[in-house]
Amino acid sequence: MKKFVFLPVAAALALAGCSSTPEAEPTASPTIAEAVETTAPATSATSSTAGESESQQPADDSSGYAFATGMTFGKFTLPGKPDDGFLKIMKRYDDADELGDVSFVNIKIDNRQADEKAWVTEVRVYDEAGSEYLYVSPVDLLDAMFEKDQSKMDYESEYMKYFDKYNTQVSQGAVGTETLISLDPLPKDIARVIVNTGGFAGDIEAVTIEDAKSQGYPLDF
Repeated sequence: MKKFVFLPVAAALALAGCSSTPEAEPTASPTIAEAVETTAPATSATSSTAGESESQQPADDSSGYAFATGMTFGKFTLPGKPDDGFLKIMKRYDDADELGDVSFVNIKIDNRQADEKAWVTEVRVYDEAGSEYLYVSPVDLLDAMFEKDQSKMDYESEYMKYFDKYNTQVSQGAVGTETLISLDPLPKDIARVIVNTGGFAGDIEAVTIEDAKSQGYPLDF
């Protein structure tokens, strides 16, 4: 299983709970090789069919999860919709040439009745054996790749585009989406899913969509 090591810029932003515009040059970060530590694989990756993204493909709603904290609600499927533009950038880097295990999670957040901003810093998935599969912000990988070789990524049209796209929060009164990425192949059997919202609300246990419906979660967003 592959593990992410959080990068200083992304981690600081998550703990502070606020968006920030980077300086002219991003803060130095580890290379992508340092950002990913390879250990024993957990499961086989989901294979792609011709014409599809090389990442794991979106699940249907039956694989959905939801969570709630105060008046903030969220829902998502595992995996979510891939970002093909971001994957194209990853392909340019030697350490990211095998993208079959890569998957995204798109967390839709309903903050319409909340009194403060909401965001998600990571999602942790656990299988029956207790192995962990981690989703983090794409900004973590973006920084590592750019620092490794700036010639492979245009600063304005690519680095800044994806930094602004993924360094986000959902304002009070709004409905928005937080997207995370994982290099871990999702397990066949998921036992638990934990959503971490950093300083906003900490760890929140996600429940299945069916359980969320039975508990009266609002899911019409």
